[in-house]
Amino acid sequence: MEESSSQHTAVRQSNSSEKGFELTAYIFIGLGSSALIYLLFRLWGQYQLRGAVDLSATAQFGDYIGGVVGAFWSLAGVLLFYASLKSQQNALETQRGEFELQKKELKLQRAELHSQRQEYATMRVIEVIYRQLEMLFKKSEALSLTIPSAPEERLIAGQLVIHEFTRHARHHLKPQPIFQPTEPQIRHIEALYTFTQSRTTKEYLRYLNLTVDVCIKLVEQQEHKTASDSEDLLLDKDTRLNLYLILDGNLATKQHLRYLNMMKRALKSNSQLRQQDNPNMPNRYLPSEQSQIDLIGDLTIKLKSIISQLQF
Repeated sequence: MEESSSQHTAVRQSNSSEKGFELTAYIFIGLGSSALIYLLFRLWGQYQLRGAVDLSATAQFGDYIGGVVGAFWSLAGVLLFYASLKSQQNALETQRGEFELQKKELKLQRAELHSQRQEYATMRVIEVIYRQLEMLFKKSEALSLTIPSAPEERLIAGQLVIHEFTRHARHHLKPQPIFQPTEPQIRHIEALYTFTQSRTTKEYLRYLNLTVDVCIKLVEQQEHKTASDSEDLLLDKDTRLNLYLILDGNLATKQHLRYLNMMKRALKSNSQLRQQDNPNMPNRYLPSEQSQIDLIGDLTIKLKSIISQLQF
């Protein structure tokens, strides 16, 4: 604003100077014209259309016009030429000022457009996150876990399975220097392993991985700038932080990390149990188990990345 007002002040001062030069030029034109008229009036009676021409008087007349009238008019011409240059300079300054205003308006429009796009993208990401979480919740409702306990087995179903599986695995699958499980521990290992290999468990694990992957990509989506041919994140830092908070709170990220860790422990314990029953069998995972281990590892990295985003 200050720059714009100073430009307008400079233009007004220049216009005043230009008008002063024009007025001075018109005064000199008037003086020259007055001198010419006065001279013609004084010499009108000395010349006749059919008489002889007095070359000496004519030369003096010409010298007078060139020396007096011509001087006034030449000076007036210089002043008018200078005034014309000043007028063109003022026009250029005005155009430059208008161009700067247009640039500022364009920047404001681009900033407003970016803000609108970011707001729309944020609402879209939130909508997708909650839709994915809703589908994940439905998948968790299909989970079921059978716990061997006296006097009879106990069936756990729904979202509570994740917590109960983690709790039982931590209690019954504690790491041991030498793997020598008791009979009750063997029953728990087999029950927990059976849960890890069920269709609903594997489906929930795959959908959890899909949900986390989609949500992270949406939060970290990039905005392509054609002009500079570069890419920047569409959402600002604060918006991304708030979205990660929403994702972390609804996903129960730390709980899922403990759940995944116990799934790996259940798979490892069953592999050790299988190798104990068959000493000649190499201590390794079956192909389906290895695939599940890889998926758990990939998902663990993604969940930890969400937690790391909240630590800044």
